[in-house]
Amino acid sequence: MRVVTDSTGKYVIPNLTTGTYSLAVNKSGFGNTMIQNIQFAGGGNDIVSARISQPSTTPVPPLLDSIGAITGNVTIYTTLPSASFQSRTFIIYLGNMPGVSANPATYLTFYTKVVNPGNNATKLAFVIPKTDLYNQGFTTGQTLYVASYGVGAQLTASSFIDYNNEGRTVFTALSMPPATTSLIVP
Repeated sequence: MRVVTDSTGKYVIPNLTTGTYSLAVNKSGFGNTMIQNIQFAGGGNDIVSARISQPSTTPVPPLLDSIGAITGNVTIYTTLPSASFQSRTFIIYLGNMPGVSANPATYLTFYTKVVNPGNNATKLAFVIPKTDLYNQGFTTGQTLYVASYGVGAQLTASSFIDYNNEGRTVFTALSMPPATTSLIVP
């Protein structure tokens, strides 16, 4: 079933019966989001909110990685384009299977970092303490898969939602495709 919102973004799905539903929200030129497992008891009104925003148009350069010889901390890094840019947020997702992405079903944790052009930033680096990896369930010798995305400018309330109220965040304005790498957990 397809419905269209009114000018304020509100929508009504008429004659909806009791059941479990998924709601996909999209608009040309904006990100997409999906809310799954919505329980509707039938009769009355149920309010389900979703947010989308314009995706980033700047791709993330290829990722490199290194492991600290003494600390064992993992550094995921890339060189930023020399062209001037507005303040940008970057997100990396870490998972234990190939195909890790911004999809909450594929990642175990994520990190965000804001890069401001006024700092003459030429390198983006995420330093991840190995204890963080262990706390997320990674073990020594296991493959760590990484996907990195750019977010248009700063994160705003319309840039993310909580996935099914499970504490998993879905970011709706990410650059595509992600830059990826993998490495062995120290």
